[in-house]
Amino acid sequence: MFIGKIRKYLKESMDNIKLVLSETKVKIRNLEENNIDLATDYFEYGILGECKNRLKIILRLWPNDSYAKYLLGLVYILSRENNKALKYLESVVGEKQKYARKLVDIINFNKSEKIIDAYKVDQNLSNLESIIDNVKL
Repeated sequence: MFIGKIRKYLKESMDNIKLVLSETKVKIRNLEENNIDLATDYFEYGILGECKNRLKIILRLWPNDSYAKYLLGLVYILSRENNKALKYLESVVGEKQKYARKLVDIINFNKSEKIIDAYKVDQNLSNLESIIDNVKL
């Protein structure tokens, strides 16, 4: 009888461990996406220091995250740290590569103030990207 209770306890414990591991895997998969969403929210609320910190953490954990590199490069432009911005923007690939390349050109042609001024008026990332598209070099 005592051995039966031990077996039952061990089986329940193993089932609980499997459940916790399964839930942890799901949370880890969503961790990158949730942190990107949070960094984007910080950006759009004008909380650039927190946005920058969040993006640095993301890039420590996922060094190839192009969206995080793009957004961090943009934050560095807004902080007037163009050399740091270039480091990140030049390595962006994929969906945001077009904007990253344009931002590199904007930095090289000393037009960063146009981006900074546009951000002061409206922190919405989509609106800022339309400004980036329309900057004349």
